[in-house]
Amino acid sequence: MSASTHTTTSNLTKKKRKKVVIRSYKKPPLVPPEFYATQSQFVLNATSNVLNSNTSNASSSLQQAHDRVVDLVQLKMGPRFYTALCASMKQACVSIINGNEDS
Repeated sequence: MSASTHTTTSNLTKKKRKKVVIRSYKKPPLVPPEFYATQSQFVLNATSNVLNSNTSNASSSLQQAHDRVVDLVQLKMGPRFYTALCASMKQACVSIINGNEDS
């Protein structure tokens, strides 16, 4: 391959690349009324299971939890979920410190 051919191929590759931009919705789409409750409860249960060393299916559960957190944030429910997560983690920490691993 000659130098000119390599340069042309390289230039074509650079031109085809586009920057991917992920944006949240300007106006959240309509979701079922129980959407927040079911999604957040799943994530809170998954994190609680990890804290309590109940690690059966932990990696798949955490991946699903991550996906659900992404959905909540994209639908602008992130601040509400963050508050619930902080409260749940605080309760779990107190429970662990007191020697009661059931949260």
